[in-house]
Formats: sequence, C-alpha cells, structure tokens
Amino acid sequence: MNLLHVGTGTLCSGILLAIAQERRFFAKRGLEVRPVFVSGTDIPDLSQENPAALIGAPAALLGAAAGTPLKILGAINTARAVGQLVARRGIENPDELRGKRFGVRAIGAGQWIQTMLALKALALNQQEDSISIVAIGDQRALALALETERIDAAIVYPTHSTTLSAKGCSVLLDLYDADIQAFPEVLAVHASLLEHPVDQVRQLVTGLAETMVFSLRPENKQSVLANIAQAFNLSDPAALAAGYEAFLRTAISSPSSCVHELRNMQQVMTLHDPNILRVQVEAIVDEDVARGLEANRVLSHF
Repeated sequence: MNLLHVGTGTLCSGILLAIAQERRFFAKRGLEVRPVFVSGTDIPDLSQENPAALIGAPAALLGAAAGTPLKILGAINTARAVGQLVARRGIENPDELRGKRFGVRAIGAGQWIQTMLALKALALNQQEDSISIVAIGDQRALALALETERIDAAIVYPTHSTTLSAKGCSVLLDLYDADIQAFPEVLAVHASLLEHPVDQVRQLVTGLAETMVFSLRPENKQSVLANIAQAFNLSDPAALAAGYEAFLRTAISSPSSCVHELRNMQQVMTLHDPNILRVQVEAIVDEDVARGLEANRVLSHF
C-alpha cells in the first residue's frame, strides 16, 4: 500500500480527512494517508516528505511565491467565507474595534485575507483606524486568546464562535451572511508527487471525491457530525451543529476549478506581499485528474 502524508489545518479539510480515514476511502484504493495536522502560526509546507496538503488557497500561493514547486489539483469547497468575526467581552459593536488588536493564524495567509475583507465590509481600515493584526495561531489558540483577552477580535469557525458567544463574546459579523467571497480550500501537491506513477495521484483525488460525495448525503449526517467532533475535539452539541451547517454551506461534490478565485486572492494578498503577483496562476494549476474523473463518469459510481 502506498503511503502518503497529507497536511491539513482548516475546517473543510479536517472534516473530509476524518471521514476518509473512518470510511477507508483512500485505503480501499491502495493508498495509506497519514494526516499531518499543522497547528500554531505555521501553515502546511509541501515537500518531498510531505507531498500533499488540503489547505487554504492563500497558503498554496504563498508556497509557490516562496519557490516551492507545487501544483493545485482543484478546490474542495467554494470561495464563500463561513467564519464569524468575534470580539472579546466588553466590545459590542464594530465602532469599538478601532485601535484594537486582531488575531490571525499567520500574516498574509487565509485568515488574514478574511480579516481584511471583514474590515472592509464594516467600513473599517487597518491603517486609518489604528488596527493591529498579530499572528496568534490556529483556531484553538485564537479562541483561547479571545477568551483570555490577549486579543480583541478574530475570525473563527462557527464551531468556536458558538462556544465563545456562550461565554460573553460578541459576534459582530457573519462572513457568510455578508456574502464575503474569500478563497476556497484546495488540494495541493509537491511537483515531485506528479513524477511518481500517476495512479497515486489518481488514488488521492478519487478517494477525496468519494469522501466529498459521502459528506453531502443527508442520510450520512450523524456520521459527519461524529467526524467533526473527532477532527476538532468537540463535545458541545451546539458547536457541532454549527460546524456541520458551516461545512454544508460551502461543500461541493468533487474537486473543481479555482483559477478565477486564485486571481482574485492575489489582489488582496499584494497588500502584504507584492511579490505574490509574480506567481502565474495558470502555471501552478493542474486539474487534469479531476477532469478525467468527470469525463470517465467515475463520480457517478459513488
């Protein structure tokens, strides 16, 4: 059985990998996938040792800009944001965010992009309104920082905002309701993986596609809820329900094209790093395997 390490650290990817592991969607195709969960302020880094990742598209662009030879094989959800802007106790409206500290996972990456777009939606400006943005870490670290008031605001998954709201924090903006188009999560691989037998990449994409189809079927809801609890170490029924709803809002049934979304992201990311425009989006996108599944009607058998 082929062994493949797959990096992850986002809502959709964490749920899909948990489902795939339990249902053996990769294993039955001869592929042993070992998830590599990335916490803290780091983002998954593609290498020959860890050649695949389900990550936010901005992380893939940052990797490409830094010189990592990678390919994006397709988006695994839509670009519409599902996070919520949550403020610590004592802050109850957007005007009170001026001069405050926002937490993100990493400067320039996906959550930073969502934060910049959320500020724009609230008619706020980082420079003009003296807002500072600091790298704190993953969702658990951000939730803890809000609860302990190390930061004043952050965008967190609905799984975490539900718990924070119960502790007195305020949800000041729902990015999904505001129709904020940010970025999709993508399947990205190190270019060296494409030099291996094509079957390994095909196994990965096919197993992921079957997982995506399974996750959307209403009759599988309880199983998906259990996988959300596993992936994010949750036991609160309200938080689980919020996570499931957030997942369904942007979930899709097979890896899809994301060239347009990548170009849009580049424009926002240049606010942090103008060099991001040097990345030729068409050169790092390879959707041939995903297109092959559709052309051969493989998805219709799931």
